[in-house]
Amino acid sequence: MKIIIQYFTIIILCFAFIGQVQAQKSTYDRMMETRTLRCGYAPWPGLIEVDPNTGNLSGTSYDYMNAVGEAMLIEIEWTMELGFGEIIEALKTNKVDAICSGAWTNAQRGQHALAVQPISYQGVNIYARPDDRRFDNNLMAINAEDIRIVTSDGESSQAIARADFPKAKTVDLPQLSSSVELLMNVSTGKADIALVDPHVALEFLEMNPGKVRQVPVEYPVRLFGNSTWIRSGEHDLLNALNLATWQLLNTGKIEQILSKHEKYPNTFYRVNKSFSSN
Repeated sequence: MKIIIQYFTIIILCFAFIGQVQAQKSTYDRMMETRTLRCGYAPWPGLIEVDPNTGNLSGTSYDYMNAVGEAMLIEIEWTMELGFGEIIEALKTNKVDAICSGAWTNAQRGQHALAVQPISYQGVNIYARPDDRRFDNNLMAINAEDIRIVTSDGESSQAIARADFPKAKTVDLPQLSSSVELLMNVSTGKADIALVDPHVALEFLEMNPGKVRQVPVEYPVRLFGNSTWIRSGEHDLLNALNLATWQLLNTGKIEQILSKHEKYPNTFYRVNKSFSSN
């Protein structure tokens, strides 16, 4: 009986050891074995858009990641839709291998995940109601207790508001709120300021002419890279994705993708190639 118990104990320990080894397997190793990269995505205009009728995806990040898959000879599996506040946790818990929707590079995310070489950059501008001139060339006027900034949970506007305008109040929308809702809150008087990129603003103004305006300031409030994100410590995967990205940048594939989806001119700032022909 004692021998039988010892036998089963050894079997249980072996299974536990195998499970531990599998749990420690890197995302890169799993990708190489399965030839599949599981992508999570948070929708944002121009980057990842979801057709409400078919569920089909489109946008610069969608085409870019599929091109990465072709270059690396792997399958890109679009696994799940996420809110911006969920993307880091989804990486940490291995729900997805990468966040493939061009989430902006910022210092807070960089403490918890690795950013792949950006394929483009976007600026963040300030938008107010057309008759509100309090903030023209005067950013510090926003940092006041009677000013309301609309933000979305987990999205970069929230981090900017807290860092640059800590005295202002925030009108916090749920993380799955659409970008249109940010500007709608300004146009209807629920907030005074929205912090969004030009693509979002121009798309809103196309449907709602004259409802908001860009506040004139010398520079955008922020300039962020549109990057794929992976779990911290995955340096082999980071190297593979960086090399694939530079290949697509240098061959002009990224420019083709950006030009295809740049509905409004000059809303994507380009990345310089890694060489010069001069």
